[in-house]
Amino acid sequence: MRKNVLYLLGLIALVAADQFTKFYILKQPSYDGLVLIPGVLKIIKHQNYGIIANVPLPMWLILVATLIVMAFILVNLKRAIAKSSSGRAVALTLLLAGAFGNLIDRLRYDFVFDWILLFGQSAINLADIFIAIGLLWYLLIIKREQRSTKIPACRQAGESYTKYTNNI
Repeated sequence: MRKNVLYLLGLIALVAADQFTKFYILKQPSYDGLVLIPGVLKIIKHQNYGIIANVPLPMWLILVATLIVMAFILVNLKRAIAKSSSGRAVALTLLLAGAFGNLIDRLRYDFVFDWILLFGQSAINLADIFIAIGLLWYLLIIKREQRSTKIPACRQAGESYTKYTNNI
C-alpha cells in the first residue's frame, strides 16, 4: 500500500510539472520563438491535433487508443509494484504520466500543446519526454532480463561453466 502511494505521488508530480510548464508557456507571449540553443532548442507554441509527428487521426480514435494504452500500463504498473520491480514501476509511471498529461490536453483543448522545438523539426512537451524516457527505460529492463535468462542453468546454480561442458 505504501509503495502504491509513492508511485501515485510521483505520477501526480510528473503530470503537474507537465501541465504547469504548458500553462506557463501559454501565458508568456514573449516566449514564442525564443531560441535557447541555436539550431537545437527553441520554445514555440504548437498545437498538435494528431499523434506522434502530427500524424492526423480522428479525435475519438486517439482518445480510445490512449485509454486502452493507459489501462494496459496501469495493469502492468500494479503487477510491477506487487513484484517489487521498482525499475519497471518507475518506467511505467513515467509512461502513464506522459500519456495522462497529453490526454488532459486533448480533453481540454482538443489538441496537445507542444512547446519544445528540437533541431527545428520536432515539437514536443514534458509529457512526450516522460513517454520517451519511460519507454526507453522499460525496453532496457526487458533487454537486461532477457540477457540474464540466457545464462546456462549451471551458472545460475554457482557451478563453473567449464566443469559443466567438460562432463558432456
